[in-house]
Amino acid sequence: MTAIRIAAVSGSLRASSINTALLRTIAAGAPEGVSVALVSLGALPLFNPDLEADLPETVKVLRATIVAADGVIVASPEYAHER
Repeated sequence: MTAIRIAAVSGSLRASSINTALLRTIAAGAPEGVSVALVSLGALPLFNPDLEADLPETVKVLRATIVAADGVIVASPEYAHER
């Protein structure tokens, strides 16, 4: 049986993000044969179409992770607020 690969992307960079905690829980509870790779967006540069000819390494890694995945889960905050 081929393993199923899932890329899990959190839209929040906060250390205490509920979105990231949700994805960690999904990864920890993944059944046998399913791997869930948490993807961090924190190291990505701001989008600049002028860089498309020579992509930064962090963008290449993200792209390769998503292309290699059988599925992608995105957990993104609806809004940000002060507590």
